[in-house]
Amino acid sequence: MRIAVTGAGGFIGRRLVAELQARGSLDGRKIAELVLLDQAFPTALKDGPIRARTIIGDVSDAAVRADLFRDRLDAIFHFAAMLTAGAEKAFDDGVHINIHGFMDLLEACRRQGGIRFVFSSSMAVFGGALPDVVTDELAQRPQNSYGVQKAIAELLIDDYTRRGFIDGRAMRLAVVLLRGSNDTPTLSEHISAVVREPLLGRRAVCPFNPAWPMPVSSVGAVAKAFCTLFELPDEALGAVRTVNMPALTVTLDEMVAAVERRVGPQARGLIDWKLDRNTADLLTQMPTRITSARAIAAGIVAEDSFDAVLDDFLANTGR
Repeated sequence: MRIAVTGAGGFIGRRLVAELQARGSLDGRKIAELVLLDQAFPTALKDGPIRARTIIGDVSDAAVRADLFRDRLDAIFHFAAMLTAGAEKAFDDGVHINIHGFMDLLEACRRQGGIRFVFSSSMAVFGGALPDVVTDELAQRPQNSYGVQKAIAELLIDDYTRRGFIDGRAMRLAVVLLRGSNDTPTLSEHISAVVREPLLGRRAVCPFNPAWPMPVSSVGAVAKAFCTLFELPDEALGAVRTVNMPALTVTLDEMVAAVERRVGPQARGLIDWKLDRNTADLLTQMPTRITSARAIAAGIVAEDSFDAVLDDFLANTGR
């Protein structure tokens, strides 16, 4: 089986590649090759038992797509995207990447045929007046451009699957933590920094209300969940191909308390609590609790505590 991963140099993409290398197979089929696409690979990819071919470029570029489909693909994990803050700041770029590039890729899959298409969506598709717990069935009313673009993609996946062009499946992610560097101005990076920097003995600025609850998952749990989603039988999804990833709801104050248990009370003193309304509003527009009966039935469950998120980060940074 030949599997492509777009956005393979990104935070989630790198972890999925590591998970696929460790597993060696999906759905009982051996993975013969990974085709890894991104506009840049910020860190060197580790060698693994599965042969990997890398492509540098933008999926909306026809020449890049031709290289991606040079050999027949069995599956694509599509993670390449402009994220919340970027899509809100640069509308044209967000549409180019998250809608036009996405549709170009779908059409390439349609032309080849027989592709299982796995997509990373977001809880940003939900907005407005929200219930205490957001489930798969809630109507989508996104309050930012990124959420709108993800909602459009979800509907296209349903339709392309209905028509037999692809076998599409998608999962809406909560806040995925902890990013390992501070070079990406995303919402999850702002949150990660408040936890990561004191954990490593460095100063941080928190632009959020520390008591605001948010749903979070570790990147390791996300990578495993996407593999589970890939292996689900078609009937487990039905006509609506997107599920929420169940997540742990926690406040930044509780996250910092977990860090204090690891490194001591001095961690809290390293944080400057400076509310930034523009950044904080991106968080308050989104659900505080998210779950899915279909995902739970498939074995995708929320983590028990924020300590599991810290464990995942520390185990994968060699600390």
